[in-house]
Amino acid sequence: MSVKFRDYFDEGKSSLGADGREALRAIESAYFFAGAVMALRSERGLTQRELAARAGVQQADISRIERGSLAPSTPTLMRILAALGARVVIELVPDAELDPSGQPVAPLVVDRRAG
Repeated sequence: MSVKFRDYFDEGKSSLGADGREALRAIESAYFFAGAVMALRSERGLTQRELAARAGVQQADISRIERGSLAPSTPTLMRILAALGARVVIELVPDAELDPSGQPVAPLVVDRRAG
């Protein structure tokens, strides 16, 4: 009998304790951010090397950020956002407004307007 990965993953998540759920939330946030940087870079028609040159960072750092293995410092993040013509909008969501998997009940909005 085969099991879909999503079903296996969801079952594993349900057995996590509080510390495990918190760690999973941090990982999911890193990968969400990584995907957002990658998508915006792609929309702008930039390679990692071009973005790195515009932001004044190493191409390897852009790669690590996009893989979710590096969380950029605030100054680096600001340089990358400026190079992409974007900004970050942070919304604090009380835990009561999260579904059982820790995701916001309302859709997450990514504001890609420069400003």
